[in-house]
Amino acid sequence: MTSALNFPSNPTNGQQFTVGARTFSWDGTAWRILSVSEEDPVLTQEEIQDFVAPLLNHSSHTNLTATYDDDNNKILLTSQGLTEAQAITAVTPYIIGLS
Repeated sequence: MTSALNFPSNPTNGQQFTVGARTFSWDGTAWRILSVSEEDPVLTQEEIQDFVAPLLNHSSHTNLTATYDDDNNKILLTSQGLTEAQAITAVTPYIIGLS
């Protein structure tokens, strides 16, 4: 397991690794953040979701309603007035390269 941050390639369970102000610990499956400095806080998943939700929950979309289902951690997109072909054309530039 190597990466651009040069994590140890064969970590042992509980092994710690520090990058800058962040300390990580290997839990047997993944590196988990243990601590950070006050200048470089780590946001929880819930905090990140709360920051992202307003980007989707506004009325500036044309023929598209975007809402965030916080309980199920899903972005819900609904459309009115678009054919299937128009919807595919609209989203294709944004999903190319994601697969």
